[in-house]
Amino acid sequence: MHYSIDKNVLTIIDSENTLSDPQFRIYNTLGQLISFTHTHSSGNGYQLNPGQIKPGVYFVQLMDKGK
Repeated sequence: MHYSIDKNVLTIIDSENTLSDPQFRIYNTLGQLISFTHTHSSGNGYQLNPGQIKPGVYFVQLMDKGK
């Protein structure tokens, strides 16, 4: 699994097709949950557009069916 960031869109590539129902959580540096979203596959990739999040440092947590 690897990722890329292009034009403010985070793309997760699941080349081994291990994800079935991914969920993304974005946290700020204080540990506060900023965004939570389910996403759908486009082939073997998943895209996350953080939308209106202000520039800064964030942590992205990827979960699959609560794992």
